Amino acid sequence: MNDYYMAESVSDVSFVDKPYGLKGSKRRSSATARLLRKMAMAMAFTGAKNSICSSLILTPSASLDQESHAEAQSSSSSINNGNASTVGNRRQSLREQLQLLNLESLSRKVLRSTVLPRKIDSSELSRGEKPRHTSIRPTNSPRSPYSTSVQEVLQRLLDIDDSNTEVELAMEGWKGFLNPKDVVTLLNAVERWQKAFAIFKWLQVHASGSLNIYTYNVMLKVLRQGRQWMLAEEIAEDMIHAGIPPDNFTFSTLISCASRCNNQDDALKWFDRMHEMGCAPDEVTYSSMIDVYGKMGRYEEAVMLYERLREAGWKSDRVTFGTMIKMYGKAGNPRQALLVFQEMKDSGIKPDSVIYNILISVLGHSGRSKHAMKVFEEMESVGVKPTAVTMSAVIESCSRTGNAEGALQVFTRLKKEGMVCDVVVYNTVIKLCGEAGLIEEAEQLLKEMSDAGCHPNEWTFKNMISFYAKRGMVLEAQKYFLKLISAGYSPDIIAYTSLLQGYGVAKDYTKFVELFDEIVETKCKLDERLCGLLLHQLTSCETADDFKMVQRCLCIASPKLEKIVAQIMEDNFVIDVFKKDIQGVLVDVPEETHKPFCNCLLDLCWSKCPRKQAFEIFTVFCNVGVYPGLHSKSVSHWCLRLRSLSNSAAHCALLSWLASINVAVETGLGLPERFIIETGASRTQSTNEPRLNVAIATVLGEMNSPFEESEERRDWMVARGADIKSWLELQPVELLGTNSGFSLRTSHPL
Repeated sequence: MNDYYMAESVSDVSFVDKPYGLKGSKRRSSATARLLRKMAMAMAFTGAKNSICSSLILTPSASLDQESHAEAQSSSSSINNGNASTVGNRRQSLREQLQLLNLESLSRKVLRSTVLPRKIDSSELSRGEKPRHTSIRPTNSPRSPYSTSVQEVLQRLLDIDDSNTEVELAMEGWKGFLNPKDVVTLLNAVERWQKAFAIFKWLQVHASGSLNIYTYNVMLKVLRQGRQWMLAEEIAEDMIHAGIPPDNFTFSTLISCASRCNNQDDALKWFDRMHEMGCAPDEVTYSSMIDVYGKMGRYEEAVMLYERLREAGWKSDRVTFGTMIKMYGKAGNPRQALLVFQEMKDSGIKPDSVIYNILISVLGHSGRSKHAMKVFEEMESVGVKPTAVTMSAVIESCSRTGNAEGALQVFTRLKKEGMVCDVVVYNTVIKLCGEAGLIEEAEQLLKEMSDAGCHPNEWTFKNMISFYAKRGMVLEAQKYFLKLISAGYSPDIIAYTSLLQGYGVAKDYTKFVELFDEIVETKCKLDERLCGLLLHQLTSCETADDFKMVQRCLCIASPKLEKIVAQIMEDNFVIDVFKKDIQGVLVDVPEETHKPFCNCLLDLCWSKCPRKQAFEIFTVFCNVGVYPGLHSKSVSHWCLRLRSLSNSAAHCALLSWLASINVAVETGLGLPERFIIETGASRTQSTNEPRLNVAIATVLGEMNSPFEESEERRDWMVARGADIKSWLELQPVELLGTNSGFSLRTSHPL
């Protein structure tokens, strides 16, 4: 990569806790079809079609028919003539698009043999000229030393704030003295995107001749680092209006910037414009598009794009491998992520710290802390130095399986080896100690953090508030709430909700209602997190008066949810009416809140209503898709996945699953060799609520079941098929169907 750009390697790591399937469907999306068609046109645009279209098709069965081939040539000709607005007179079928994609012209070898980058002369940059080939990034070249003029203006810029007035004063007198290379140097040297943007806007007005494609691209790169999508799009539009055609670096930066800022629709829009302007995507662009699809939850499209690129002979680089590992993590498929990691090593590319960090995080989020630790050990053994991000990933991985001791050992060892810990690492460890109930350790870490010159930030205080609030230690939570304010931070809905939880755990409903009314007065948005807390608190109310006080708060925060609660508590509960109303509630809230809300409603019903009603509601939630992927079957094992369910929801799911196995035993169906119950190591939510794996193990023990904790994973309960059959033959578990749902008949205690 050219030093002018200084592009980053792999985008930020972020994960979703939900498991998603990657099974094929009968129909692909139209967006996928458009993407494949654009890839085919891009291949033709490189000029490689003339030498390979007739002979280098990878699979004989996927022969390219003459009509599709002619259409590709026609469209390629239009692009080369500056007309890229059409693809042909008719819409290609998906089969034809995939056939086009089979061409080997996507491989780097072919791309480099058709459009070779030439060396960029420094005088060309100084004159503001654009190189003839900008669709391929310039080769690396050493950065020139700062000129005297650049040193002077840079010193002035570093000594001022980010305001437009200050920048104008610092730049005054330099009109006409800065060439594009000087501008690139300045934009890369300033530390804050705000100052870089002010400089660039001044240059647009007073020294537009010093701007060329390189200066625009560097400005876009700076805005991407600052996650400023709207400003980046503004600069891109200015660039086009100035008559400077974007190159593939421009489009790749825009696409990745939009993706990082969670504007995936805009990323797709700019990919469309890339094709319309006749710019050929490169490996970075396709890698960014895979990431965009992953963030949109369109994992099938991401996998299909990746597989077709591989089949076309395109060799993935480190960035693409990292993107795919991260994508499989989001899809809840850590096994495939490990296969991609192994494929990367087999291809001769050595994983760096970024790749190891991504894989450790993927494994940690999936509950495979032992695998994550093995990857961490491999990382150290091959000489890749762990970073602060590595430490955070390892600690988070251990935290998800309740292995606080292992996380603290890693933290202590890496500190002794000289690793400098930042505020993110300290916050992660403090959060871990809070969830494990290690009060003294958390306070000691906070003191150590301050002594090391690492100042607590907003999330440090929020973690401490939440830590004490979950245990009903209201005075301590209040102390850190006041420290949050004293440090200059304004309490947001997260801080208020945590403190509110503290009053709830302490059963101080007078203070609970007073604080809620204060939240309403502050005009904070009453979000789904707060509504979830109110639902959870209703379950803990011991008197009718307390219940009414909390229910009043819920009515203010979400009238629709309060209506659902009222239905559940009615003596003449009607399941059909409930089903209709709950679907209306779920449509109005983000999808990620569906499961937490329904967990709380099941907890409420389980504790306040007949158990039959809880099973009816659980069945409704399963039917409307709140709990997908609970069961899986294979020849070797049957699995029940209870991860992310509340204790009551998991109880309903467990008994329903056992009842279905009992039916299989009674009807003589064959059973697999092994049964698995995956509980996760669910983190403690309060002192009164046990971890899910502990609660399920207790229930199975009371039922005298043959399930035992697995030696492979701490969050698995396993049993042999033969033992399950013998157990159910002696003590059957049944759910009897009724007109409105299910009722339970079992000889086991609930």
